[in-house]
Amino acid sequence: MASSSKTKVAILGGGVAGMTAAFELTATPELRGRYEVTLYQMGWRLGGKGASGRNAAMGNRIEEHGLHVWFGFYDNAFDLMRRCYEELNRREGSPLDTFETAFTPCDEIVLGEDFESKWLLHTFRVMRNPFDPGTVGVLPTIWDLVVRAIDWAGDEWTTLLVDIEHLAGIHKPRPHWPALLRRAADAIEGRIELIESAAQDDLLAAARELCKDLLGRPRRPGDNRHHLLCELLKEFKDALWKHHASKHLDHAGLRNFAMMVDFFVTTLVGLVEDDMLGLGFDHVNDEELRAWLLRHGMEPYSVENSPVLRGFYSGGFAFEGGDKSKPNAAAGIALHAILRIFTYKDSILRKMQAGMGDTVFTPMYEVLVQRGVRFEFFQRVTNLGLSEDGANVATIELVRQAEVLAETYQPFVTVNDLKCWPSIPNWSELRNGEALAASGINFEYGQDAPGAPAHTKHLGTDFDQIVLAIPVGALAPICGELVENQRTPEFAAMVANTATTMTQAFQLWTDETASEMGWTKDEDSILTAYIEPVDTYADMTHLSGREHWPAGTNVESIAYFCGVMPDAAGPTQKEGTDFAYASMSGFLSGDMGPIWGKTDDGGSAPFEWDVLVDPSNGVGPDRMKAQYWRANVQATERYTLSVAGSIKYRLAADESGYHNLVLAGDWIRNGINAGCVEATVMSGMQASRAISGQPEHIVGENHAWLEGGRG
Repeated sequence: MASSSKTKVAILGGGVAGMTAAFELTATPELRGRYEVTLYQMGWRLGGKGASGRNAAMGNRIEEHGLHVWFGFYDNAFDLMRRCYEELNRREGSPLDTFETAFTPCDEIVLGEDFESKWLLHTFRVMRNPFDPGTVGVLPTIWDLVVRAIDWAGDEWTTLLVDIEHLAGIHKPRPHWPALLRRAADAIEGRIELIESAAQDDLLAAARELCKDLLGRPRRPGDNRHHLLCELLKEFKDALWKHHASKHLDHAGLRNFAMMVDFFVTTLVGLVEDDMLGLGFDHVNDEELRAWLLRHGMEPYSVENSPVLRGFYSGGFAFEGGDKSKPNAAAGIALHAILRIFTYKDSILRKMQAGMGDTVFTPMYEVLVQRGVRFEFFQRVTNLGLSEDGANVATIELVRQAEVLAETYQPFVTVNDLKCWPSIPNWSELRNGEALAASGINFEYGQDAPGAPAHTKHLGTDFDQIVLAIPVGALAPICGELVENQRTPEFAAMVANTATTMTQAFQLWTDETASEMGWTKDEDSILTAYIEPVDTYADMTHLSGREHWPAGTNVESIAYFCGVMPDAAGPTQKEGTDFAYASMSGFLSGDMGPIWGKTDDGGSAPFEWDVLVDPSNGVGPDRMKAQYWRANVQATERYTLSVAGSIKYRLAADESGYHNLVLAGDWIRNGINAGCVEATVMSGMQASRAISGQPEHIVGENHAWLEGGRG
């Protein structure tokens, strides 16, 4: 062991997982007395796939890997950031001085629908609730969520009744409905009065009362109330489709209401029929979500066309190999994630008020430095070597990509009084920095300065424990010895069977507002389920005050777009970058009409290139060259997928098979098992707990919350 009385922990990777592990391992004075933490990071900045940079040559604009917004259900992530901002204790009135000023609510989601070869954009404004994000507590149960869904369906149905009567007439009750409603009354001991007419909305009313009864009286052996609940809702859903929606698909409100009810009811029916409340979600993870929904009775039309379902695939980049013709999401993981979305606190989404690097990784870095965590930038991990008995990782081999002149690399630039990460290294802090800058080297692409030295860290001298927080797509060449070790076939299977995909993104700066260009939705809204592969758009104009453009540069709107990128785009960074530029060009030329190109008569006007801000005054499409586009091709930048059949290969933080190696990342078994900030934070917390025992509780890491347990 090391001579120091502290346990030395080496964290490999400075993305969300690695930073969270460092944060939790040093969360208290007692823990800081036990652990000496060093984090090794390739290149000049932290953040991994969430890193952002400031481009000093272009108004210190924010440049991201893609669009990053936080869902309101990120209980652990928001709690982490709330604690971070409180500990940092920035001066009141300074930029991003509190958690509340760093993350602000977003309530409007816009979903695209391709109806009869015409793209329609549907607005869903999600109601807020009185709960504060980042306050850890008991999650609502499945029955709480069902009551909310029934209330929503009842309100929407009431609103639609006038139109439905005009189109098709009020549906007459089915002969068996009165008996079904009496069974519902008997199941809850007659405590409800059912309307004698036994109309279609009475099915919803009875279902709501039955669900409230499930909230008040937990299920017992032989209890069939949940099956009866499904029967009531399925009758409502089937009648809605058979007698209304299928006859009037041209009625947008009715059509989308029917598809949403179809999705909601089918999900509940499937949960009950597959006993997922008792057995958990994992036993259906070998089945693809859309196949699972069809098996449980969802209308084929809904499966193919539901904007909500398409939005889930778009938001999760859930296309195998980035191929838009191959949607793929493990059913159990997808269903659990969808349910968790609706456990949100306050607002369903929150937008960061600067780049993700500035909002998340700057304050985390500052707090961790104050706690004594050491950061080693420009360190590229090349190999993990095993001990003679194969039970421990004995060596960490690295390349020092560049030599830092001072004792410690200072990573920040200051923009409008806010510490930010630059989009390129601070060359003046590196030996031969000017020459390196002129060479076009990119350390984040695994490139090293000429003659960059290799060096090795040794177990017992330099480290005792390792947190492996490098993305799974980059592990094969680093972990060759671990993959080949016959003692740990599970590790090799995980590396081989965890799927990833490339993604692409572009950002636009315009001299007209989004509304002036034809955007009719809320400025804070987010559009998804649009035309693949670039299927997601957000107006990010609120960030303009964080950038610093020269006088005379008129930036009225900032827009972010992102989507998957097919593996067929090519394996090299140049091929990927060229593909992303061509994709941006094609999107602006052909797909912007429904977003910005509205005309007075409801048609679509061609994109006006002159609205793009270009300090070099390019002409026409050449003005795109002054925008920002990105292809996330590198193994460290590929997005982790949760495809059917892959989840069983994931390992938990403490299941690497090696005594001194714990795992962290959205690719491990962490309770959510999907590519999102919350899953990644949870994995870092689990890595810390595997080493230190802390934190004891992580919200939502098991599924007991569904029926009132502490998840």
